[in-house]
Amino acid sequence: MEAPEGDRAVPRTVLDVLLRRLPALELAAPPAGLGRFEGLAVGGLSEVPVRW
Repeated sequence: MEAPEGDRAVPRTVLDVLLRRLPALELAAPPAGLGRFEGLAVGGLSEVPVRW
């Protein structure tokens, strides 16, 4: 079961704000190597290594 689109809006908004305020922020690992987890209602990333 996928999360409703509205549930994804908050994390996306947080990422948008971070990327606007810290334009040099970038992933420190390949996207395919990021660890994912699945919860009861939503899934996500277990960690997001970044560098700036």
